Amino acid sequence: MNRLDECIATLRATEEIRTQVIGEAHPDTLHVRALLIEYFAVANAAEEFDRIGPPTVAACEEILGNSSFTTVTARHNFAYGLYRFGRWEQAESLTRRALSDRERLHGSARALTLSAAVLLSWILDARGLLAESISIRRQVVSGQERALGPEHPYLLVNRTGLAACLAAAGDLAEAQALARENLPLCERVLGANDPVTVETRSLIDGNGQLDGRTATSPLGQDGGPVERA
Repeated sequence: MNRLDECIATLRATEEIRTQVIGEAHPDTLHVRALLIEYFAVANAAEEFDRIGPPTVAACEEILGNSSFTTVTARHNFAYGLYRFGRWEQAESLTRRALSDRERLHGSARALTLSAAVLLSWILDARGLLAESISIRRQVVSGQERALGPEHPYLLVNRTGLAACLAAAGDLAEAQALARENLPLCERVLGANDPVTVETRSLIDGNGQLDGRTATSPLGQDGGPVERA
């Protein structure tokens, strides 16, 4: 059993126990289900994702309210799954709502807000809406520079993502300049053979490809799409 399977098994067991002890409508039970939505998406378990996602979001909205942290988490995670399964139009609408929710709950420069912004940029990339994606990516990079410092791994990841998006939009000069600035930091902080470092090097050579996900491990990164308990 790999680590992802272990996490899912643990969350399933926790959900079952909480359902039996405190009930399926208890906020703690709903929060576990909100987390499971995302893990099923990461595991590409579409059937389980579709089984638990919509009813969990609906239950959170009805029982906890639209502004509850758990409700926003469920919505955000469901949007991430929709993106992973290629349902981009639905994902975009839900992610815009999640981003607005995060800004209201946490402020514009907090990790979970940046996470929603990154997810929206990925969806816009997938839909070919590069101008808006670039604008959002610039905001993410600026926010992470202030919040995390100039050499934080998540910032390096999203700088390379911005460079790749600029290259895809045809702005090779800025893309290569940003990649050159980022490469020494990537080599030192992430390692010479890290996928992000390799992608950064490719962008300098003019061979990079736009794939926002190459920059982040899907689970548990500030400025990535997912939640932690």
